[in-house]
This record gives sequence, structure tokens and C-alpha cells, in this order.
Amino acid sequence: MWSPRTILVLLGVTGALIAVLVHQKRLNDSEAMPLFVWALWLVVVGGTIIRTFRGRLGNALQAALIWAVIVLALVAGYTYRFEFADAANRIREMLAPRPIT
Repeated sequence: MWSPRTILVLLGVTGALIAVLVHQKRLNDSEAMPLFVWALWLVVVGGTIIRTFRGRLGNALQAALIWAVIVLALVAGYTYRFEFADAANRIREMLAPRPIT
């Protein structure tokens, strides 16, 4: 489905669009390269996903939903990390109180 020629054309079009944005001064040089790297990763990962789940849209949506839930749980855990640390400290103090000196 994704021939090497197709991938090269997609990368070429992406590179040309980034070059036009740099030339029009909408992007500076330090912003252009990371954008191209992200576009490269998007093409590679997207092509791999499309090739892996070819003809199995239900399985692809199920896998995407599972990954979305995992990412959401990680973001929520990071957001509430201080509250979780406080709760863990309170539980630890209840289970193993410090001796009074």
C-alpha cells in the first residue's frame, strides 16, 4: 500500500511546505527542523499503523482507544502527583507513626 516512492513524495511535499514557510519568514530556522522531524515521525508511524491494521478498522479503533485511555491516565496521574504524594504520606503516617521524642 505505501510504497517507498509514496513515502518519499510525502516527505518531499512536507519539506517543500516547510521551506516555503521559512522563505516567507513565518518560521525561523530553529523552528523548521523540529517541524520536519515531527512530520517525518508522523509519516513513518502513520504508515506503520495503516499497514498493520489494513482492513481491520475495528481493531485499529480499539487499539487507539486503549492508548488514549493509557495516555489520559498518565496525564491525570502527573497532574495530581502532589495530591497523590500527600495522600501516600498520610497513609504511611497512619500505618507507621513516628515515635514522639
